[in-house]
Amino acid sequence: MEPLSVSVVIPTYQRGELLSETIEMALSQDYPNFEVIVVDQSLYVPDAVKRLIQAGGRPLNYIQLSSPNLPAARNVGVRAAKGEIIVFIDDDVVIRPDYVSSHAKHFSDPAVGGVTGFTLSANGARPDLESTLKHYGVKQRFADGTALVSWIVGCNASYRSRSIIEAGMCDERFTGTAWCEDVDLAVRVEHAGYKLLFDPQINLTHLELPTGGCGNRTTVNTDRQQDERSRLFLFFVIKNRKVLGSWKLCRSLWHGYRQYACNRRVITKWSRFLQEQRRFLRNLRLAAAMCGEDAAALKSASRSSDFPQ
Repeated sequence: MEPLSVSVVIPTYQRGELLSETIEMALSQDYPNFEVIVVDQSLYVPDAVKRLIQAGGRPLNYIQLSSPNLPAARNVGVRAAKGEIIVFIDDDVVIRPDYVSSHAKHFSDPAVGGVTGFTLSANGARPDLESTLKHYGVKQRFADGTALVSWIVGCNASYRSRSIIEAGMCDERFTGTAWCEDVDLAVRVEHAGYKLLFDPQINLTHLELPTGGCGNRTTVNTDRQQDERSRLFLFFVIKNRKVLGSWKLCRSLWHGYRQYACNRRVITKWSRFLQEQRRFLRNLRLAAAMCGEDAAALKSASRSSDFPQ
């Protein structure tokens, strides 16, 4: 049987010369049928990347976007992809030559819509398996070591391209740091009827550099970043309330409240506590308003007619 075609999509923003190293690793995979798509939202193209593009002869498609938006970059990559499987990686990761193969093998099961694995820190420390599975919302464990989970993360994820389209594509309303955009896509893919898998044999090292990337699209100010994350988290919860169900909705709202408005950082002073209550309520209103915004572009993007059959 001919292997499924794979498109490795790398959204990138202001990563400089490091991007070329990520592209080289992506192009050096041992999988027999794949392409690499780079969606660059930076102000300039690094010289090392220019050399890769100009060299030609390899399955590299380089696309530039004028406005930085992570889910928009993912959507551009999906639309440009020829692969039946989409593998998303960040622009500051380290992967082995068998990385794509380790993802692709799971899609022989047509019920599988998404796959993830261990995301290691820069020091190479391997997270605890039990804690990781709990974090991903494990539902069932299998004899081969894989597990059925509730969601997966964007820097180390693969999806059946059809599952992304059926889920409605990535939601471009997750702006700035795009907090929760990956979880949002995952729960919608699962809601479309697909399984999400965790495979402990899949490994990726995330360098999490202090420059570039989504984390640096918001002013480097803890309060402002927390404010944005609170709003985007609440947006994710409210827009997916029917998918989550009443119990998960209430639990998620309580989790968000404890994390952003009633944690140790804010309860030390009464004035700070009151300030955070007002901020949380404001973000709740803003998130609800975001859910009511016109999402026609998103719905249009998800139409099957927009994609090659």
